[in-house]
Amino acid sequence: MGALEYMSVFRVRIPINRVGVLIGAKGEVKRAIEDKCHVRLNIDSSSGDVEITPADDGDVLSPLIAKNVVLAIGRGFSPEKA
Repeated sequence: MGALEYMSVFRVRIPINRVGVLIGAKGEVKRAIEDKCHVRLNIDSSSGDVEITPADDGDVLSPLIAKNVVLAIGRGFSPEKA
């Protein structure tokens, strides 16, 4: 049997009025989170649901860090402070 690979996937919900802040102008905030945390963000702008999955080169802790950043932005922090 091969080794099991574990994938950390987080689903969080943020207020709909904060989705625009999470995405940013031309997607730059979303892209910055994805690049720095090595994750992929799937954002549903109609419900505020955000799915966070590790990128191919990410580790298992990366989605946890990204989740905390997304939740901070959802609670009102600016992307720079989150």
